[in-house]
Amino acid sequence: MTKSRHTQQPPPPAEPRPGDEGPPESAGRPEAAPEIAPAAPAPEEAAAADSPGNQAEGPAGKVDQSLESLQMQVVRLMADYDNYRKRVIREKTEIFEQANSELISRLLPVLDNALLGAEAGEKHHASKSVLEGFRMIIRQFSDVLADFGLVRVETVGKPFDPLTAEAVGVLPSETAPEGEVLVEIRRGYLLKNRLLRAARVIVSSGPAQAPAPAKPKAGG
Repeated sequence: MTKSRHTQQPPPPAEPRPGDEGPPESAGRPEAAPEIAPAAPAPEEAAAADSPGNQAEGPAGKVDQSLESLQMQVVRLMADYDNYRKRVIREKTEIFEQANSELISRLLPVLDNALLGAEAGEKHHASKSVLEGFRMIIRQFSDVLADFGLVRVETVGKPFDPLTAEAVGVLPSETAPEGEVLVEIRRGYLLKNRLLRAARVIVSSGPAQAPAPAKPKAGG
């Protein structure tokens, strides 16, 4: 009798029971460390990083700083030179005006003598040609001095001004009020709006006062 051969098949896998879970697929693998995001920079640090000082730390920034320093030096030098130029001009002008003042002051007596000569010629009835020569010299001399800024001070018929005139006497006057200039003894002059020589004048003291009536003697 022939024995039948039975092929043994492997038993089916056992079904997992509820709650009996197997190990996860990642079992046996090392767990990766959690990634940490970099902290955002503080606002102060960000502003400092963006500041011109930090941006100028490179070669280009150093060149810009050098150029700015040179520009400031040039500006200061130009300002110093401008002040120096103005000071030199002012000093030259003052020296020039001072020299003119001294020279014209010494020439004024010459003009005074020419005026006195013309007045004397008129009083003594000098010839017409002589008087005309005096007048021409006086006119030409006065024009030259006027070109340098000399101006005559007008006094006669005007109130006495102690800033431009000297009173050398007083006279009563029936027509001129008290304090008005009657006669000019010597001319006064201004040079560049500054008093060069004060005029000498005689001032009115007003109408003459009538003498007080004499008092009768007692018992007369």
